[in-house]
Amino acid sequence: MKLVSFFYVVFIATFLFFSAPSSAFYQQGGQSSKPAISSQQAAQIVKGRFGGKVLKVTRSKSSNNPVYRVKIVKGDGHIITVIVDGNTGKIKGQ
Repeated sequence: MKLVSFFYVVFIATFLFFSAPSSAFYQQGGQSSKPAISSQQAAQIVKGRFGGKVLKVTRSKSSNNPVYRVKIVKGDGHIITVIVDGNTGKIKGQ
């Protein structure tokens, strides 16, 4: 009787151990929501490409992928917002 109870406990513990991480993975859509680049890196990418002064950087999601919206003021006074992919660092739009 004790041997059966022991195997039952081991089976349940093993099942819970392997099922918990996978359910968290699927709840996030199978992708990590943490971006590969930081907000500072996104700001530097935009500043290097367009020049100007960074006013604000905000992080959000687009199609379940992290993106940064970087707002800059250019030397001529124009304010633009540039979207940077949080995983690749590529500029996605303006």
